[in-house]
Amino acid sequence: MWKYYKIEILFVFAICCCFSLYAYFDSADREPALLGIGLILFVVYLFVRFFRIGMYLLFDKIFDLLRKLINYPSYKEAKKKVEEGVNLYQQKKYSEAILKYDEAIQSYSNFCEVYDNRGLAYIMLEKYNEAIADFKTALKINRKDSVAYSYLGFAYNKLQNYEQAIFESIQAIDIDSKCAMAYHNRGVAYKALGQNAKGEQDLEKARELGYTE
Repeated sequence: MWKYYKIEILFVFAICCCFSLYAYFDSADREPALLGIGLILFVVYLFVRFFRIGMYLLFDKIFDLLRKLINYPSYKEAKKKVEEGVNLYQQKKYSEAILKYDEAIQSYSNFCEVYDNRGLAYIMLEKYNEAIADFKTALKINRKDSVAYSYLGFAYNKLQNYEQAIFESIQAIDIDSKCAMAYHNRGVAYKALGQNAKGEQDLEKARELGYTE
């Protein structure tokens, strides 16, 4: 996401510089102070832009907290079911874990973690389409869920949809530049598409970040 903000900032900076030069050369006196107009505009832009982003993130967190407080009994019950599901998953009882996650969703459906966990259980059962549906639901709740993007990349690789696997892996890396699994998934997809140099580069990066099969 920040990659796009960088592009936007550079674009606005270039416009402000051009405006300053225009004001300077358009002036009969060509006062040096006119060159500072663009800088002032750029600083104002940065303040307004990041104030809006900050307020958006703050209110998003506040609303999420309020939802949990209002639905606390349901949320607490769902969290308990998720913990039971995780224990079953660790025992490799994937189908039973899914049933617990189903119960958690019935108690509280706006719970990103439960969809990630159920999606992972579906992956272990090689039910990749079901897993993809769960990870996409998790992303509707939390657009910055790098785990969901990473496993989407994994699932799409298994379905041999390598272009989509690359796309989802890039989203994960944009959120978390040290997401080893995302680099691995993208590397596998690149190699499957015959882009061996890119693939080896990503696989090496995944190993550097500690990825193990």
